[in-house]
Amino acid sequence: MRDGAEVISTSTPNILSCKESRWFWIRWADAMIEVGKGHSVGDQPIMSWKDPEPFSVHAFTVSSGFGSDGRYEFNTYEGKGQ
Repeated sequence: MRDGAEVISTSTPNILSCKESRWFWIRWADAMIEVGKGHSVGDQPIMSWKDPEPFSVHAFTVSSGFGSDGRYEFNTYEGKGQ
C-alpha cells in the first residue's frame, strides 16, 4: 500500500497453515519491493513492485487480519540486496 492505496496484489491460496509455521521474506532495495516464501531471500518470489516515487524505508508493520491471531518471528539481514 502507498498512501492507503493498494498498488499490487496476487492470489495465494493455501499459502498459510494453522498446523505449521511457514517462512516468508521481504526485500527492498533500489525502489524495488519483493515478497516471497521459503528460507532463502530471492527464492520463490510471490510478487514484486517497483516504486515510481521511492523513499527510504525505516520501518514496516506486519499484522493479522481482523479477528485472527498470528505468530511472527523475524530474522534481519542488513546490507544491499539482502
